[in-house]
Amino acid sequence: MEHFRKINYAHIKEYILQSSRSGKTLHLSDFDAKFWLHHEKVNLDQIKAIYRLLGNIQNVIIPSGDYKGLYFFSERENVFYKYESTAVTV
Repeated sequence: MEHFRKINYAHIKEYILQSSRSGKTLHLSDFDAKFWLHHEKVNLDQIKAIYRLLGNIQNVIIPSGDYKGLYFFSERENVFYKYESTAVTV
């Protein structure tokens, strides 16, 4: 989990809902997401690791703006993680 930073669930959830309504988000299954992942040099092995660790989680990509990034979340567990390409030290 060294490449994932836990963030405030309530704060980012509202921003993602607003971005989704305006069509400004992507998901890993979207065709355009593949280009974004390549451009941002996202390590797919690290992405697979969070799915193995946390199981049933959702993802969303905010491709630009103040909250630009790749996020993973579980509404059931109220947890939210942001992917960081470099290891995060806490």
